[in-house]
Amino acid sequence: DGDGFFEDDPRGLPRYSQIQQPMWMQRVREQVENPQGDYSWEDLQRDTCMIYANALRYNRKGTYAWTVAQQLKQEAQRLTAEHCRTSSPAASGRGSKVCSRVPV
Repeated sequence: DGDGFFEDDPRGLPRYSQIQQPMWMQRVREQVENPQGDYSWEDLQRDTCMIYANALRYNRKGTYAWTVAQQLKQEAQRLTAEHCRTSSPAASGRGSKVCSRVPV
């Protein structure tokens, strides 16, 4: 996002303690760039969507930050889904995601 809303650790913000699983872009970037890590596209999708879901919970509906979070969450889901495919249904009757590692 061009405004940097989601870049830094938000845990110091007022009332942010209500968010159970804080996530921010710098943290995601560190995971992607970790050469010892095995950060998949599924991980990237989960973490970026968590950033935006948290922003939707924290900010009032209709505010600029809320609107940007809503748009970016949808875009993140779309972009990361391109790198994941659903495997054939397992014994449970559901397919599972198979995602490659995020390239550095």
